[in-house]
Amino acid sequence: MSPRETTIVVTTFVVVLVFCVTILIVATRIRRRKIATGAYGPGHYSVPAPTDPWRRFTSALTAPYGRVEARSGQVDLRNPVKPEQIFFGYAVPSTPGNLKTSLAREWGVTDAASATETIRKGMARVGENLRAHLAARQVTPQTAQERLRGLGIAVDEALLHGPSGQPEPDALAFDIARVANLVRWSAVAQYLDPRTADAQMDALGGAAVLAFADWQDFGARYRSRLPPADTAFAKAVDWLLTDAKSPWKQQPWPG
Repeated sequence: MSPRETTIVVTTFVVVLVFCVTILIVATRIRRRKIATGAYGPGHYSVPAPTDPWRRFTSALTAPYGRVEARSGQVDLRNPVKPEQIFFGYAVPSTPGNLKTSLAREWGVTDAASATETIRKGMARVGENLRAHLAARQVTPQTAQERLRGLGIAVDEALLHGPSGQPEPDALAFDIARVANLVRWSAVAQYLDPRTADAQMDALGGAAVLAFADWQDFGARYRSRLPPADTAFAKAVDWLLTDAKSPWKQQPWPG
Protein backbone atom coordinates (compact mmCIF):
# COMPACT_ATOMS: atom_id res chain seq x y z
CA MET A 1 0.00 0.00 0.00
CA SER A 2 1.41 3.31 -1.07
CA PRO A 3 1.80 6.20 1.42
CA ARG A 4 -1.02 8.03 -0.36
CA GLU A 5 -3.35 5.05 -0.02
CA THR A 6 -2.38 4.64 3.62
CA THR A 7 -3.21 8.28 4.29
CA ILE A 8 -6.61 7.90 2.61
CA VAL A 9 -7.43 4.77 4.65
CA VAL A 10 -6.36 6.34 7.95
CA THR A 11 -8.24 9.56 7.20
CA THR A 12 -11.38 7.62 6.27
CA PHE A 13 -11.10 5.55 9.45
CA VAL A 14 -10.75 8.66 11.62
CA VAL A 15 -13.70 10.36 9.93
CA VAL A 16 -15.89 7.28 10.40
CA LEU A 17 -14.77 6.93 14.01
CA VAL A 18 -15.54 10.59 14.77
CA PHE A 19 -18.92 10.25 13.07
CA CYS A 20 -19.80 7.14 15.09
CA VAL A 21 -18.72 8.73 18.37
CA THR A 22 -20.77 11.86 17.58
CA ILE A 23 -23.85 9.75 16.81
CA LEU A 24 -23.34 7.81 20.06
CA ILE A 25 -23.05 11.02 22.12
CA VAL A 26 -26.15 12.54 20.52
CA ALA A 27 -28.15 9.33 21.00
CA THR A 28 -27.08 9.11 24.64
CA ARG A 29 -28.14 12.71 25.29
CA ILE A 30 -31.50 12.15 23.60
CA ARG A 31 -32.04 8.99 25.63
CA ARG A 32 -31.17 10.76 28.88
CA ARG A 33 -33.52 13.60 28.03
CA LYS A 34 -36.35 11.17 27.27
CA ILE A 35 -35.72 9.39 30.57
CA ALA A 36 -35.72 12.72 32.42
CA THR A 37 -38.86 13.85 30.66
CA GLY A 38 -40.56 10.59 31.54
CA ALA A 39 -39.55 10.91 35.19
CA TYR A 40 -41.11 14.38 35.50
CA GLY A 41 -44.16 13.78 33.29
CA PRO A 42 -46.08 17.02 32.54
CA GLY A 43 -43.88 18.81 35.07
CA HIS A 44 -40.73 18.63 32.95
CA TYR A 45 -39.09 21.94 32.07
CA SER A 46 -39.45 21.17 28.35
CA VAL A 47 -43.25 21.30 28.69
CA PRO A 48 -44.27 24.95 28.17
CA ALA A 49 -46.85 26.68 30.35
CA PRO A 50 -50.27 26.57 28.67
CA THR A 51 -51.57 29.61 26.84
CA ASP A 52 -55.26 28.70 27.16
CA PRO A 53 -56.80 31.10 29.75
CA TRP A 54 -58.98 28.40 31.34
CA ARG A 55 -56.10 25.96 31.75
CA ARG A 56 -53.98 28.73 33.27
CA PHE A 57 -56.82 29.61 35.65
CA THR A 58 -57.31 26.05 36.91
CA SER A 59 -53.59 25.64 37.54
CA ALA A 60 -53.46 29.00 39.34
CA LEU A 61 -55.84 27.56 41.94
CA THR A 62 -52.77 25.75 43.31
CA ALA A 63 -50.69 28.96 43.47
CA PRO A 64 -50.37 29.07 47.31
CA TYR A 65 -48.54 25.74 47.12
CA GLY A 66 -46.48 26.77 44.12
CA ARG A 67 -45.41 29.97 45.87
CA VAL A 68 -44.28 28.09 48.98
CA GLU A 69 -42.47 25.51 46.84
CA ALA A 70 -40.72 28.16 44.77
CA ARG A 71 -39.43 29.87 47.92
CA SER A 72 -38.37 26.69 49.70
CA GLY A 73 -34.90 26.78 48.17
CA GLN A 74 -35.13 23.11 47.19
CA VAL A 75 -34.32 23.64 43.51
CA ASP A 76 -33.96 20.61 41.26
CA LEU A 77 -31.08 21.55 38.95
CA ARG A 78 -31.98 18.69 36.58
CA ASN A 79 -35.39 20.23 35.99
CA PRO A 80 -35.00 24.04 35.92
CA VAL A 81 -38.67 24.98 35.69
CA LYS A 82 -39.78 28.61 35.50
CA PRO A 83 -42.34 30.30 37.78
CA GLU A 84 -44.82 30.44 34.90
CA GLN A 85 -44.63 26.66 34.54
CA ILE A 86 -45.21 26.23 38.27
CA PHE A 87 -48.16 28.62 38.53
CA PHE A 88 -49.87 27.94 35.20
CA GLY A 89 -48.81 24.37 34.44
CA TYR A 90 -48.05 21.20 36.37
CA ALA A 91 -44.40 21.85 37.15
CA VAL A 92 -43.10 21.26 40.68
CA PRO A 93 -39.62 22.52 41.73
CA SER A 94 -38.74 19.24 43.41
CA THR A 95 -37.19 15.93 42.47
CA PRO A 96 -39.59 13.07 41.64
CA GLY A 97 -38.33 11.20 44.71
CA ASN A 98 -39.01 14.10 47.07
CA LEU A 99 -42.40 14.68 45.50
CA LYS A 100 -43.44 11.06 46.00
CA THR A 101 -42.24 11.25 49.59
CA SER A 102 -44.44 14.33 50.13
CA LEU A 103 -47.43 12.58 48.56
CA ALA A 104 -46.98 9.59 50.85
CA ARG A 105 -46.41 11.70 53.97
CA GLU A 106 -49.14 14.30 53.46
CA TRP A 107 -51.77 12.29 51.64
CA GLY A 108 -50.96 8.61 52.03
CA VAL A 109 -50.68 8.42 48.24
CA THR A 110 -48.16 5.88 47.00
CA ASP A 111 -49.44 4.77 43.61
CA ALA A 112 -52.11 5.37 40.95
CA ALA A 113 -54.83 3.54 42.87
CA SER A 114 -54.34 5.48 46.11
CA ALA A 115 -54.07 8.77 44.17
CA THR A 116 -57.34 8.11 42.34
CA GLU A 117 -59.16 7.16 45.54
CA THR A 118 -57.82 10.09 47.56
CA ILE A 119 -58.75 12.54 44.81
CA ARG A 120 -62.22 10.96 44.63
CA LYS A 121 -62.74 11.55 48.34
CA GLY A 122 -61.47 15.11 48.05
CA MET A 123 -63.80 15.83 45.14
CA ALA A 124 -66.70 14.40 47.16
CA ARG A 125 -65.97 16.87 49.99
CA VAL A 126 -65.80 19.72 47.50
CA GLY A 127 -69.08 18.64 45.90
CA GLU A 128 -70.94 18.34 49.19
CA ASN A 129 -69.80 21.76 50.35
CA LEU A 130 -70.44 23.34 46.94
CA ARG A 131 -74.02 22.03 46.88
CA ALA A 132 -74.63 23.43 50.36
CA HIS A 133 -73.15 26.74 49.29
CA LEU A 134 -75.35 26.95 46.20
CA ALA A 135 -78.47 25.88 48.11
CA ALA A 136 -77.88 28.61 50.70
CA ARG A 137 -77.84 31.13 47.86
CA GLN A 138 -80.89 29.49 46.28
CA VAL A 139 -78.96 28.53 43.15
CA THR A 140 -80.39 25.39 41.56
CA PRO A 141 -78.19 22.81 39.82
CA GLN A 142 -79.79 23.80 36.51
CA THR A 143 -78.94 27.47 37.04
CA ALA A 144 -75.38 26.53 37.98
CA GLN A 145 -75.06 24.41 34.85
CA GLU A 146 -76.36 27.21 32.65
CA ARG A 147 -73.88 29.66 34.15
CA LEU A 148 -70.93 27.37 33.53
CA ARG A 149 -72.04 26.54 30.01
CA GLY A 150 -72.49 30.24 29.33
CA LEU A 151 -68.82 30.72 30.22
CA GLY A 152 -67.80 27.76 28.07
CA ILE A 153 -66.84 25.69 31.12
CA ALA A 154 -67.37 21.93 31.21
CA VAL A 155 -69.99 20.87 33.75
CA ASP A 156 -69.26 18.09 36.23
CA GLU A 157 -72.73 16.75 37.06
CA ALA A 158 -71.41 14.82 40.07
CA LEU A 159 -70.50 18.04 41.84
CA LEU A 160 -73.98 19.49 41.48
CA HIS A 161 -76.13 16.53 42.49
CA GLY A 162 -76.07 14.66 45.79
CA PRO A 163 -76.29 15.22 49.54
CA SER A 164 -75.14 18.46 51.13
CA GLY A 165 -74.52 19.75 54.64
CA GLN A 166 -73.89 23.19 56.06
CA PRO A 167 -72.09 25.65 53.75
CA GLU A 168 -68.51 26.36 54.79
CA PRO A 169 -67.02 28.74 52.21
CA ASP A 170 -63.64 28.91 53.93
CA ALA A 171 -63.34 25.12 53.91
CA LEU A 172 -64.57 25.01 50.31
CA ALA A 173 -61.85 27.36 49.08
CA PHE A 174 -59.25 25.47 51.10
CA ASP A 175 -60.35 22.08 49.75
CA ILE A 176 -60.51 23.28 46.14
CA ALA A 177 -56.93 24.55 46.29
CA ARG A 178 -55.64 21.56 48.24
CA VAL A 179 -57.27 18.92 46.05
CA ALA A 180 -56.17 20.79 42.91
CA ASN A 181 -52.60 20.64 44.22
CA LEU A 182 -53.00 16.92 44.92
CA VAL A 183 -54.03 16.49 41.29
CA ARG A 184 -50.98 18.51 40.21
CA TRP A 185 -48.59 16.47 42.31
CA SER A 186 -50.17 13.18 41.25
CA ALA A 187 -49.85 14.11 37.57
CA VAL A 188 -46.15 14.97 37.94
CA ALA A 189 -45.55 11.75 39.89
CA GLN A 190 -47.37 9.98 37.03
CA TYR A 191 -49.95 8.46 39.32
CA LEU A 192 -52.51 10.28 37.16
CA ASP A 193 -52.49 10.65 33.39
CA PRO A 194 -52.59 14.24 32.04
CA ARG A 195 -56.09 13.95 30.54
CA THR A 196 -57.57 12.73 33.79
CA ALA A 197 -55.69 15.46 35.66
CA ASP A 198 -57.08 18.11 33.31
CA ALA A 199 -60.63 16.78 33.79
CA GLN A 200 -60.30 16.95 37.57
CA MET A 201 -58.89 20.47 37.34
CA ASP A 202 -61.83 21.44 35.11
CA ALA A 203 -64.28 20.26 37.77
CA LEU A 204 -62.45 22.11 40.54
CA GLY A 205 -62.24 25.24 38.41
CA GLY A 206 -65.98 25.08 37.80
CA ALA A 207 -66.63 24.73 41.53
CA ALA A 208 -64.44 27.77 42.23
CA VAL A 209 -66.25 29.89 39.63
CA LEU A 210 -69.66 28.96 41.05
CA ALA A 211 -68.71 29.58 44.68
CA PHE A 212 -66.44 32.65 44.60
CA ALA A 213 -66.56 36.05 42.96
CA ASP A 214 -62.87 36.57 42.20
CA TRP A 215 -59.34 35.84 43.38
CA GLN A 216 -59.76 38.20 46.32
CA ASP A 217 -62.80 36.27 47.53
CA PHE A 218 -61.21 32.88 46.93
CA GLY A 219 -57.86 33.84 48.44
CA ALA A 220 -59.35 35.46 51.55
CA ARG A 221 -61.52 32.40 52.18
CA TYR A 222 -58.56 30.06 51.71
CA ARG A 223 -56.40 32.16 54.04
CA SER A 224 -59.08 32.14 56.75
CA ARG A 225 -58.94 28.36 56.82
CA LEU A 226 -55.19 28.23 57.45
CA PRO A 227 -53.96 27.32 60.95
CA PRO A 228 -52.54 30.37 62.81
CA ALA A 229 -49.06 28.85 62.83
CA ASP A 230 -48.99 28.36 59.05
CA THR A 231 -47.22 31.62 58.29
CA ALA A 232 -45.58 30.39 55.06
CA PHE A 233 -48.91 29.87 53.33
CA ALA A 234 -50.40 33.04 54.84
CA LYS A 235 -47.51 35.05 53.39
CA ALA A 236 -47.93 33.24 50.08
CA VAL A 237 -51.60 34.23 49.86
CA ASP A 238 -50.80 37.82 50.85
CA TRP A 239 -48.27 37.97 48.01
CA LEU A 240 -50.71 36.41 45.54
CA LEU A 241 -53.39 38.96 46.41
CA THR A 242 -51.21 42.07 46.36
CA ASP A 243 -48.14 41.68 44.15
CA ALA A 244 -48.49 42.70 40.51
CA LYS A 245 -46.22 39.80 39.49
CA SER A 246 -48.41 37.17 41.14
CA PRO A 247 -50.34 34.74 38.91
CA TRP A 248 -53.61 35.89 40.50
CA LYS A 249 -52.91 39.41 39.26
CA GLN A 250 -51.87 38.18 35.83
CA GLN A 251 -54.69 35.68 35.19
CA PRO A 252 -58.26 37.09 35.34
CA TRP A 253 -61.00 35.25 37.20
CA PRO A 254 -63.49 33.78 34.66
CA GLY A 255 -66.73 35.64 34.07
